[in-house]
Amino acid sequence: PGTLSATTTAKLIVYCLRIMEAEHEILQADWVSSLRRIRTDAQDLVNSLSARSGRADPAKAGSELDHSLQFCAALHNPVIRKGVNNAAINRWGLLEA
Repeated sequence: PGTLSATTTAKLIVYCLRIMEAEHEILQADWVSSLRRIRTDAQDLVNSLSARSGRADPAKAGSELDHSLQFCAALHNPVIRKGVNNAAINRWGLLEA
């Protein structure tokens, strides 16, 4: 009780990465439509999902289906957070500040 199996952990990490990939496509489409060319990094995606989650109303019917809320809930687990972080940095990188 209280721990996730290795299989569940791996599936949750993959699910979070798929959510990030969808968010990446949304951001790219928004930026293309506004005629801006910006390279998205892993932190941009996390920030966008976090902001989207902050705007969601958990009391609203169907909110449990909101991917941004699911993403943020999954990252409360430190093993999931570390796995997603490592994979996201390998996939999208981090831009130098």
